[in-house]
Parts: sequence; structure tokens; C-alpha cells
Amino acid sequence: MTRTMRPKLLLRIAAFFILFVAVGHTMGNCTRKATTDPRQQEIFKKMESYKFDFYGSIRSWDNLYNGMTLDVSLTLVIFTVLLWLISGSANKYPVFCTSLLWAILTCFVGFTIIGFLYFFVVPATCTLIASLLVIVVIFQLRKLSPINSVL
Repeated sequence: MTRTMRPKLLLRIAAFFILFVAVGHTMGNCTRKATTDPRQQEIFKKMESYKFDFYGSIRSWDNLYNGMTLDVSLTLVIFTVLLWLISGSANKYPVFCTSLLWAILTCFVGFTIIGFLYFFVVPATCTLIASLLVIVVIFQLRKLSPINSVL
């Protein structure tokens, strides 16, 4: 047995970090209005009450915020599933999996930067760790690949 962790395990660890962010993100959305701060309550009421035409549909800012939050939650869950699926195929199809991982890594790096700039340290750190794990796997898969110069 080698001293390095195998791609399958590393990708599954990364999947758990992304799933943790997805669960936290979803829970945060579901509980965001549970505040005792009167100013926050006032803002939520204004976001819910002001309705406007949004490309032919009548929506509120709260509708848009909620919809985008659910989109991000779904995206994070799908990334979790993709990492899990790729982890099972990485050793057999290193070239293809490396290509997929580059695309996923690009998104995770974006999540990390946006997380540190606009949100808070927990999700940003989780996506940073997932990014680092994906980078390690990409380099491991390059060594397994019959074509060493994949992307």
C-alpha cells in the first residue's frame, strides 16, 4: 500500500465537504427569517411585499433570493454526486475524469473566492479544501494516464 491517499478517497472527502456546504446553505435559507432583529424583519417584509414584473412574471425580491439560493443548493448537491461518481471511475478513466475535474475545480475556486469576499469563512474554507483535494487528484490521475499531458 502506498503512503499517498488514493483518488477515490480524496474525491469522496471533497464530496463530503461540498455536501456540508449544501446542507448549511439550505438550512441557512430555511431559517434566514427567524430573527428577532426588528431591522432585519422589516427588510424581509419589504422584500416579500414589493412585487414587480420580472420578464412576464410577477415576483418579489424574496422570490428571487429564495430561487437563487435553492439553485445554489441544487448545484452543490449535484457537484457532490458528480465527485462521488467520478471517484468510482477515476482509476479506470483517468483522462476523462481529469477533464471533468478541471471544470469542477474552476467552479470550486470561484465558490472559494466569492465565499471569502462576500460570505463567511466556513463555506469558503470548505470549498477551498475541496479545491485542494481535487488538485491533488488531478495530479495523481495525470500519473496514471497513458497520456501524461492531459489538459
